[in-house]
Amino acid sequence: DEGCKALGGLLNSSQELKHIRLSSVRIGDEGSKNLAEGLKSSNSLKSMELSGCAATGVEGWKALAESLAINCVLTSIKLKGCDFGNGGFAAVAASLAANCALTSIDFAGCETAGAEGWKALAESLTINCVLTSIDLSESRFGNGDFAAVAASLAANRALTSIDIGGCEETSVESWRALAAS
Repeated sequence: DEGCKALGGLLNSSQELKHIRLSSVRIGDEGSKNLAEGLKSSNSLKSMELSGCAATGVEGWKALAESLAINCVLTSIKLKGCDFGNGGFAAVAASLAANCALTSIDFAGCETAGAEGWKALAESLTINCVLTSIDLSESRFGNGDFAAVAASLAANRALTSIDIGGCEETSVESWRALAAS
């Protein structure tokens, strides 16, 4: 968490930092909150990779989601294989409705989104008009969750790339919803 505090400060002050990769790092709630504070005011960071991060609690994800909702510079975030816990994914997914800069998000291997999270993502995808690429490969969808996300694509005119390879939800209704979009 102390390292993330320093990194959050660097995000506040650096005009040069364009990419941060913190894959497979144990970031606690405090560390996430520090990163989030830095992300709120960063005007240079274009890409952030938090893939496989562990120990970030729901409060940490909510802080990062709040930052994503207002950050106008970050264009790519990788959250592949992150454990969002109960409510963390929903907070991050909901932030996409307000975000005006992210063009690419990687949720691959997401197994902890839950129905609330997938619903939040579906709602955000109907509103967001800048996201062009989303990776949901190897994610675990509950009954009907994939169909809700697929149906939201019909309203989204910005997405040009969606990766759903290896997803566990493969019902006929889900594929029909995706095909209709």
